[in-house]
Formats: sequence, structure tokens, C-alpha cells
Amino acid sequence: MTIRVAELEAEKNTESEQIIEIREISREQAKSEILQAFESGEPLDEADLAETLFLDFSLVVEVCKELIENGVVVLYDDDRD
Repeated sequence: MTIRVAELEAEKNTESEQIIEIREISREQAKSEILQAFESGEPLDEADLAETLFLDFSLVVEVCKELIENGVVVLYDDDRD
């Protein structure tokens, strides 16, 4: 039984791993694509954007931080009680 559980856990971990090929684009192009993604009105986080747009996560975080600081994007708090 212990072996089977370990096998299932290993299978689950393997299935959830994804290799995403990151696109190399300029910061301005990334900003444009991120803004376009936000136009849907759906709440998106940096991980969603990075995965959907195939962008480096740190670039997405930097651009989103800039957009929030400039008031272009509003931070959504989903931890409301």
C-alpha cells in the first residue's frame, strides 16, 4: 500500500509539471500585452499572466508593479471577509 501511494504521488507531481517556453520580448511589448490581457476585466495575477503570455515571471511582476504604482491597474483584494 505504501509503495502504491508513493507511485501515485510521483505520478501526480509529474503530471502537474509543465515546461513553458518563455518568449523574449521588450519590456514595452510585455507591458502592452499585459494591459491587453487586463482589458478582459477578469482578475488576473502575475502567475496567470506569465503562463498565458509565455513571459518571464519577474518581468511580469515588474511591469504589474509599475502599472499599479501609476494607477493604470488596480490591485484586487480577494481576501475580503
